[in-house]
Amino acid sequence: TMISGRVTHSDGGAGVGSVRVWVDGRAPLNPNARSSSRLTRNNIYVTNSNGDFTVRVRAKDGGASATVTVSKDGMFFSPDQHTVGAVAGATISGINFTAFDNGTIHGRVVDGSNNPIGGVLVTAEQIGGTAMDTMTTTANTGAYTLSVRYGQYSVSAAKAGYTFTDTTGVNVPNDGKAQNDLVGTVVENYSLLSSLSLSGVSLCRGSQPCGRTMGGFRSAHTDYTATVGNSTDMTTVTATAGGGARVTEIYPDDADATTTGHQVELDVGTTDIEIMVVAGDNTDTTTYNVAVTRRATSTTITGTITDTQTDEDGNTVGVAGVQITVTGAGDLLNGRTVAGRTFVTTNSSGQYTAIMESGGTGTVTPTKAGYSFAPASQAVTLNADSVEGVDFTGSAYATITGTVMAGTTPLEGVMVEATSGGVSDDDMTDRRGRFSVSVPAGTATVTATKTGYTFASQNVSLEAGESRSVGNIMATGNMAPLSVEAMRDTTDNANTFGTTVTVQWAEGPGGRATQYMVQIQDTLGAWQDVGSAVTAPTADNDPPDADSTWQAQITPPAESNPEGRLTIRVMAQHDHDADANTPTVDYPSDAVTVDAVDPTASNVEARRDIDDEPDSLVVTWDAQGNANSAWRVVISFDGGETWYIAPGTAAGGSWGQTVADIVGQTPNEATNDGTTGDAKSAAVTQAEIDGALMFRVDASQGTVSEDNEWKLGPTVSVAAKSG
Repeated sequence: TMISGRVTHSDGGAGVGSVRVWVDGRAPLNPNARSSSRLTRNNIYVTNSNGDFTVRVRAKDGGASATVTVSKDGMFFSPDQHTVGAVAGATISGINFTAFDNGTIHGRVVDGSNNPIGGVLVTAEQIGGTAMDTMTTTANTGAYTLSVRYGQYSVSAAKAGYTFTDTTGVNVPNDGKAQNDLVGTVVENYSLLSSLSLSGVSLCRGSQPCGRTMGGFRSAHTDYTATVGNSTDMTTVTATAGGGARVTEIYPDDADATTTGHQVELDVGTTDIEIMVVAGDNTDTTTYNVAVTRRATSTTITGTITDTQTDEDGNTVGVAGVQITVTGAGDLLNGRTVAGRTFVTTNSSGQYTAIMESGGTGTVTPTKAGYSFAPASQAVTLNADSVEGVDFTGSAYATITGTVMAGTTPLEGVMVEATSGGVSDDDMTDRRGRFSVSVPAGTATVTATKTGYTFASQNVSLEAGESRSVGNIMATGNMAPLSVEAMRDTTDNANTFGTTVTVQWAEGPGGRATQYMVQIQDTLGAWQDVGSAVTAPTADNDPPDADSTWQAQITPPAESNPEGRLTIRVMAQHDHDADANTPTVDYPSDAVTVDAVDPTASNVEARRDIDDEPDSLVVTWDAQGNANSAWRVVISFDGGETWYIAPGTAAGGSWGQTVADIVGQTPNEATNDGTTGDAKSAAVTQAEIDGALMFRVDASQGTVSEDNEWKLGPTVSVAAKSG
């Protein structure tokens, strides 16, 4: 499945390059960049300088959905994600994103005497939004900067020995900055450890495996884990309290009263150790927890991976760099873990040693890119003895190259796939029509696909490590429509979506079909004909020339969820012999998608109008939606901490009320799921309405509910009335 789209900037619409593109949270099958200069091969996909991307993903059974997301430091994107059907052979275009520059929250953390406090963990949590919490630690100067998307935030701080006053309602405008300083107060009496160690044990703040940033003791962290080998059956716990506190209890009790220190016996499995600390004035108690896992006995597995191909003198050659995994009830003790997968690696002679926790049966499996292995895996008994001779033979993949041609012209963008022994590899032809795929030795079947063309498959006999050219693969043009585009029709200067969709396409390489039918995918995944067959293009000249545009205006049926995301294709239907007694041949185009109706409020402005009596408040915005879209204006009197439904009607991109219509009212709190919020505890006062105000314009599509909530929109501020 090919998925393409573009990432553009919200300010001016220019393409945004170097944006990472993810499919189901992983890189696509055609990575084009490296996430680190230390890597030797591509492992991520990024947009080009124009913001364009075309990624390749494996088709899913039944055309199940794939989720496309994008990311780049200092930016957030709308929509958050696209969901597309990963249909075999499909080419999906129009998966577009809009990039917004993050704003910043910056400031200093100081004590009551304005002295900087370094090492403070500062956290920004979005109010009423979906952004993940953003955290940083202050420098020695007490300064901090957080990069966040625009919206309302609550900012908090934490450091052992201090209390802080959190800030709520920090307003970050789009691509703007917000100043926010925090003040800390020293706590005279607190119950924290200043140091904690266990002999022969490395502590980890969090669950295993323990990354470099999570290792070691920190007084503000109370929960730890650790793993030790089977030979470690005893540890000495050393705990020192700080700030006048004292250690009152260590559990389990001392296992050896004759040895200095608090001894804890470690059984195979997990031993929970607790250290209780009490403040000097007995006002506070903290319990530290350490879960130490002692491994069971181990089994050593050794073997060699040899290549099926010998060297030039006929000598056996080992295969280096093979990753060996062992699965079983226990863990691989001497392995390296990458992306959740633990393995050992063969040396230059193809030899390996794997140390596995004993118990039950394990499965040894070798893997290396470009190699197949015999056997594919082996079972071993993990009985605390050494298991030797778990050997494998490796066969280097064979490489198939060639060129795809349409007549005398190389054909770009053809997906060529080879399959051998149940293993497949594919490649997209470049502008010269060239491709290269690698599969295990044996008989490989080579196929090619591209909308608008038909190809003959062929079988190729391959030997291990061989590079075989299949020459030219010839393409025959068919009538499948190309360059299909679809978009919702709009009115009112493109601000209101209508009920129709305009679809345009070009003739296929095989020429004009007898007729074309637009089809739309219903909610069950079936294709339905929509509208009437199109037999002639739209053109100013008569007869239409080859450059004429084919188009149709359709009304999506109810079965397709007309306001949701639409999947559309054009079916060319051709009668090759003009014989009414023979059926027409169908040539489907690639599928394209049309975004769901997603109402938005942009360019929001608010003002206090004091020229006429009584004073009034006015909010305006650019509204984009359709007849089923709705907007609401909410107001905050306390800097964004609490939001209330503003009285009056929000329609046509504007809202306005006189101050007299608001004072004395008890508006309801703004909920997002359609329920009625609590009324304001006291009526709105003149002082509140004359003070600094904040407004937000939210949007919804259809009936608001728990499953279809209000979409929180941009916020604006109105200064307090002067004089």
